[in-house]
Amino acid sequence: MEKMNFTDNQTAFEYAIYMIVGSYFKKSGCASSLQERSMRLQYCEQKQESQYRMEDVCISYVEQELLPKLPESFWNREMQVHFVRGCGGGISEIRFSSDTCILRIRGVYKGKHTELFHAVLVKNRKCKNTSSLKQAA
Repeated sequence: MEKMNFTDNQTAFEYAIYMIVGSYFKKSGCASSLQERSMRLQYCEQKQESQYRMEDVCISYVEQELLPKLPESFWNREMQVHFVRGCGGGISEIRFSSDTCILRIRGVYKGKHTELFHAVLVKNRKCKNTSSLKQAA
């Protein structure tokens, strides 16, 4: 008999991105409380060691890629968060949106070979900044 796995590592990682990156803004919240609860459940079902590993990857990405490239004023915003499916392979794009800009983040959970990508869009303009980071978890 095959052991069933009821946790979704990719969804749990996307929740970690939402939770960690969102904490750097003045205020952020998910547009869908139902989706947030569902994702939080997947995250909570992870082993504590996996949660820490996911959080560490997210914190490192913010500190190495986002904070040095974005002004402090960028983080002093209230953001609404949307998870957009359809980025390929069941991966969501996490969009932190304000009235003037959007921070788009995609994270691909691959254990020790986890990848994160981002783009900052100023509304009514082209992409301001894009970057990616491949990181060992």
